[in-house]
Amino acid sequence: RSSDLHDVTGTRRSSVTLPCSYSPVEYRQQTVTWLFSGVRILYRDDSGDHVLSNKYRDRISLPEDRQGGDVSLTITNLQTDDRGRYTCRVSLKMSDNSDPINKEEDTHLDVNKEVHPNPREPTPKPNVVTEDG
Repeated sequence: RSSDLHDVTGTRRSSVTLPCSYSPVEYRQQTVTWLFSGVRILYRDDSGDHVLSNKYRDRISLPEDRQGGDVSLTITNLQTDDRGRYTCRVSLKMSDNSDPINKEEDTHLDVNKEVHPNPREPTPKPNVVTEDG
């Protein structure tokens, strides 16, 4: 079981992709589980992708291509409380009675506040104190 740690930083209200991939191999069965702080938020099996957390509903997705080996998680409309540790677990079965091959990757996500190119508040000018002697 190999474990890698990635660091990803996103910006609030934008989208971010958390990397997870495996070498494409011929397999009979594939399951992919994404967890946030140890809690399952998305599960992919033969019947499709299942979002298990209301917090992420309509905000998380996996690539459509199931054979390419890319199971990175895309999160849209990032919120500040999305920051934390995400775990990707991939389980591949070569045949019906073989032991699954498991792979796990961890990603730490940090979320920055929006950067406003045109801040609404003007930059405060330094106070110039004039002495009227």
